[in-house]
Amino acid sequence: MEVISTHRGSHNFFNQLIREVKEHGNPKKISLHRVTLQDALDQGFLFKLQQMLPADDERQAMDEAAYFDFIRSGCADEESFQQEYMCNPADDDVAFLEYDLIASAEYESGADWQRLEGGRLFLGIDIGRKQDLTVAWLLEELGDVLYTRRVICLQNMRKSDQEKVLWPLIEMADRTCVDATGLGIGWADDAQDQFGEYRVEAVTFSTRTKEALAYPVRGAMEDKKLRIPYDPAIRADLRQVTKQVTSSGNVRFTAERTADGHSDRFWALGLAKHAAANPSAPIEFTSDGPRAAVTETEGFFYV
Repeated sequence: MEVISTHRGSHNFFNQLIREVKEHGNPKKISLHRVTLQDALDQGFLFKLQQMLPADDERQAMDEAAYFDFIRSGCADEESFQQEYMCNPADDDVAFLEYDLIASAEYESGADWQRLEGGRLFLGIDIGRKQDLTVAWLLEELGDVLYTRRVICLQNMRKSDQEKVLWPLIEMADRTCVDATGLGIGWADDAQDQFGEYRVEAVTFSTRTKEALAYPVRGAMEDKKLRIPYDPAIRADLRQVTKQVTSSGNVRFTAERTADGHSDRFWALGLAKHAAANPSAPIEFTSDGPRAAVTETEGFFYV
């Protein structure tokens, strides 16, 4: 039997087999062969590829170093490149969502995932302008499963131009949660003025709010009650979120800022999930003082 694969995180059977070979004396007597992109280029892969490409293909003019950079720049992020092309598994102990968990929630290849089927619609909007994306994530509820129907990303667009895309989505949705943090405050106010506070909830991001948004996303994936499209950018975005426990025992969710945003898709999904789970209630959390229901005012998602 031959097994050929790239890594998909560190917590999976494939990586377990590799670790048995490298760290535990190879009890299954596996013949392990590791071929990275650099190995393939050193062994003449680019020359063979160029013999099969059309004469006007841009890769015809590349040498090995240029092709290496071409492949690297085309990956969603550095973690994806290291895993898919350099045989280095992503660290599932750091990421909040494991690769296998994300993959288990993805639609099958070829699925018409944007087709609406008459269920209730819930929208999450994470607001951005220049560095970060504005992301709108639309979920349709069918039975006890939430199906992603739209994921819209906007960048470097004026507020008025973004509204032309987002307002029709809010009109479609039964309920919307909008990121009202910082730049999002004005967005949330305008959305509530346009569509009513009963349909649009403003969510201000804080440590506790992020925790309240993040765990339901993972729980829905674990329970097979969430479907998302397969897209390298979405995978990379979901993988960027890490959970850190501070010295005082508090949980912080962080994400590295990249050219493609700041895990904006993840937070848009979290807002959409919250809109679906709490059709008429704000996020609640317990502070060190008296318990209070707090309506966050800074939330927006982009699908």
